[in-house]
Amino acid sequence: MFRIVGRLAAGSEPYKYLPGTDAETFTRGEALVMSGGALTKCGATVTPQYICNEDVAAATPAKQNISVSVIRETDEIEVIATEAIAQSVVGSVVTLHTDGLKVTATTTSGVFRVKNTDGLTPSTVVGVFEQ
Repeated sequence: MFRIVGRLAAGSEPYKYLPGTDAETFTRGEALVMSGGALTKCGATVTPQYICNEDVAAATPAKQNISVSVIRETDEIEVIATEAIAQSVVGSVVTLHTDGLKVTATTTSGVFRVKNTDGLTPSTVVGVFEQ
């Protein structure tokens, strides 16, 4: 689950309420992008625009507006990795996991720059999204 833990710029971004893709399930902490005018899960090598703030069983016309936080390039974000992220990966960019809730140790076509890792299995890492 992605969680904003720090902002390197003053001020805070308000929550937004945006339409979700019909019949798609959303999970708190999930990385999201807009596609075709609706929120959807972010792909592994795509920089997310939003982090989901609530669990939604399935977006329907009755529950189209999903609460999200806007991701800014100055936001420091904490997330659990799918595996151990070694100290040697600090400074590299890694990909998102297919569930949209974690990162991987894969550095090819990565979008999340690792700034810190605890090195455990699985690792907790802090980083920023490449814009």
